[in-house]
Amino acid sequence: MGLTNDVDLKLLHKCFELDTFDNLLKPEFMDAIRSRRSLLAAQEKRDKENQEIAAKRKLKQETMKCNIIAQRIAL
Repeated sequence: MGLTNDVDLKLLHKCFELDTFDNLLKPEFMDAIRSRRSLLAAQEKRDKENQEIAAKRKLKQETMKCNIIAQRIAL
Protein backbone atom coordinates (compact mmCIF):
# COMPACT_ATOMS: atom_id res chain seq x y z
CA MET A 1 0.00 0.00 0.00
CA GLY A 2 1.31 3.43 -0.89
CA LEU A 3 0.11 6.55 0.91
CA THR A 4 1.00 10.17 0.35
CA ASN A 5 -0.09 13.54 1.60
CA ASP A 6 0.61 15.16 -1.80
CA VAL A 7 -2.84 15.39 -3.36
CA ASP A 8 -3.44 17.27 -6.60
CA LEU A 9 -6.70 19.01 -5.72
CA LYS A 10 -6.98 20.64 -9.15
CA LEU A 11 -6.92 17.24 -10.81
CA LEU A 12 -9.52 15.92 -8.37
CA HIS A 13 -11.78 18.93 -9.09
CA LYS A 14 -11.44 18.30 -12.83
CA CYS A 15 -12.27 14.62 -12.56
CA PHE A 16 -14.91 14.54 -9.82
CA GLU A 17 -17.90 16.54 -8.59
CA LEU A 18 -16.74 17.51 -5.11
CA ASP A 19 -19.45 20.01 -4.13
CA THR A 20 -21.16 17.46 -1.91
CA PHE A 21 -17.87 17.12 -0.01
CA ASP A 22 -17.37 20.90 0.34
CA ASN A 23 -14.75 20.68 -2.40
CA LEU A 24 -12.45 19.00 0.15
CA LEU A 25 -11.96 22.35 1.90
CA LYS A 26 -12.29 23.27 5.55
CA PRO A 27 -15.87 24.07 6.63
CA GLU A 28 -14.97 27.62 7.68
CA PHE A 29 -13.48 28.32 4.26
CA MET A 30 -16.49 26.85 2.45
CA ASP A 31 -18.84 28.96 4.61
CA ALA A 32 -16.89 32.06 3.57
CA ILE A 33 -17.08 31.00 -0.08
CA ARG A 34 -20.83 30.39 0.11
CA SER A 35 -21.33 33.73 1.82
CA ARG A 36 -19.31 35.51 -0.86
CA ARG A 37 -21.21 33.73 -3.63
CA SER A 38 -24.57 34.76 -2.19
CA LEU A 39 -23.32 38.34 -1.79
CA LEU A 40 -22.18 38.42 -5.42
CA ALA A 41 -25.47 36.94 -6.60
CA ALA A 42 -27.44 39.57 -4.68
CA GLN A 43 -25.24 42.33 -6.09
CA GLU A 44 -25.69 40.98 -9.63
CA LYS A 45 -29.46 40.91 -9.11
CA ARG A 46 -29.43 44.53 -7.87
CA ASP A 47 -27.32 45.62 -10.84
CA LYS A 48 -29.71 43.93 -13.25
CA GLU A 49 -32.71 45.57 -11.56
CA ASN A 50 -30.99 48.97 -11.70
CA GLN A 51 -30.29 48.51 -15.41
CA GLU A 52 -33.94 47.63 -16.03
CA ILE A 53 -35.06 50.71 -14.07
CA ALA A 54 -32.69 52.92 -16.05
CA ALA A 55 -33.96 51.47 -19.35
CA LYS A 56 -37.58 52.07 -18.31
CA ARG A 57 -36.74 55.63 -17.23
CA LYS A 58 -35.06 56.33 -20.56
CA LEU A 59 -38.04 54.89 -22.46
CA LYS A 60 -40.40 57.08 -20.43
CA GLN A 61 -38.33 60.18 -21.17
CA GLU A 62 -38.29 59.40 -24.88
CA THR A 63 -42.05 58.83 -24.82
CA MET A 64 -42.55 62.18 -23.11
CA LYS A 65 -40.42 63.90 -25.77
CA CYS A 66 -42.49 62.28 -28.51
CA ASN A 67 -45.70 63.43 -26.81
CA ILE A 68 -44.41 66.99 -26.55
CA ILE A 69 -43.44 67.00 -30.22
CA ALA A 70 -46.85 65.56 -31.21
CA GLN A 71 -48.65 68.25 -29.17
CA ARG A 72 -46.62 71.02 -30.85
CA ILE A 73 -47.37 69.61 -34.30
CA ALA A 74 -51.09 69.35 -33.45
CA LEU A 75 -51.20 73.04 -32.52
